[in-house]
Formats: sequence, C-alpha cells, structure tokens
Amino acid sequence: MSDNLGGDDPIQVWQSQPVEPLIMSIDEIRKKASKFQRRIRGRNLRETVASFVAIGIIALFFKWYPDPVQRIGSCLTIAGYLYVIWRMNGPAAAGRVPLDATFESCLTFHRRELARQRDLLRTVWRWYLGPLVPGLAVSIIGVMARRARHPSDWLRVLPFLIVLPVVFWIIGRLNGRAADCLQRHIDDLERAVEQ
Repeated sequence: MSDNLGGDDPIQVWQSQPVEPLIMSIDEIRKKASKFQRRIRGRNLRETVASFVAIGIIALFFKWYPDPVQRIGSCLTIAGYLYVIWRMNGPAAAGRVPLDATFESCLTFHRRELARQRDLLRTVWRWYLGPLVPGLAVSIIGVMARRARHPSDWLRVLPFLIVLPVVFWIIGRLNGRAADCLQRHIDDLERAVEQ
C-alpha cells in the first residue's frame, strides 16, 4: 500500500506519527515537587539519625581506646559526622514548595531543586564521604601501630582495609547513578516545558 505514512519502513512510520504534547498542570508540578521534597527530607532524616548513632557508638567506645592516635582518629571521625549532619540539614536540606506559586515559578523551583540535589549527589565525595576519611585513616593507623607486631596481625586487619574502600566506592557509585536519574528527570521536565 502506498498510502501509509512512511512507506514500508517501520521506523519511518513510527517517526512520522504525530506526537501529542505533554501538558502538565500546576497541580501536577506542585505534586511532583512536594513528593520530591518529602523524599529529600526522609533521606536527610535517615542519614542524620544514622550519623548520630555512629557518633554515639564511637563516643561509647572512646574511653576504651588505649592509644592516643585512636582517640584522635575517633574525634576526627565524630567531626566528620558532624559536618555531614550540618550539610544534610543545611545546604542539602529540602526546600519548601511555594503554595502561591504560578506555573512558571513552581516549575522553576522544582527544576532548581532537582539540579541542586543532582549536584550534591555528584559531589558526595567532597561533603559526605571525604570528611570521614581522615578520622578513619588515623584510627586505622592507631590500631595498626599498636597491634601489628607480626605479619599475621595484618591479615586480621586486611579485610577491613579492603571492605571500607569498597563500601565507599559503592556509595559513590550509587550516588552517581541517583544524580544521573535526577538529570533524566530534569531533561524530561524541560522537554515537557518545550512542548
């Protein structure tokens, strides 16, 4: 049949079909923005609680650390966790969706928040994982200096020296993937606006 849309090529037929524009109402944008902000608040709350639990555990064991290097490492780790808590509840905190916003201002708010969280996830090594590294490194050095008198002592610590960087790498990768997902949401939002 010669009267079909693009001939016999199915790709041409598919590409020549009319596309209906994706129209979003202000209520849909507000719902998406509110849902996103709730997810950010939940994440920040979980991370804050987990950080306080970690600080509590470190503080509990602090008095049993016989070595001053281990104690310095513990203090640095606690300082790292406090910095993470500050970032989660300060610069990384979720914004509030404006209730009286117009379509454009609500859309701008949501796009800006998506981009801000994407950028935070992409820099997770600087503000989330990085601040914990000095304290953990000093603590490990303290343990090794005190206990590693024989090569077999190193074998007991080796799993920790392997697992910790792997866990940090996994956390970094997961945050990178989440940042990519947010970028796709931003792209979808921009395509919807263009249509």
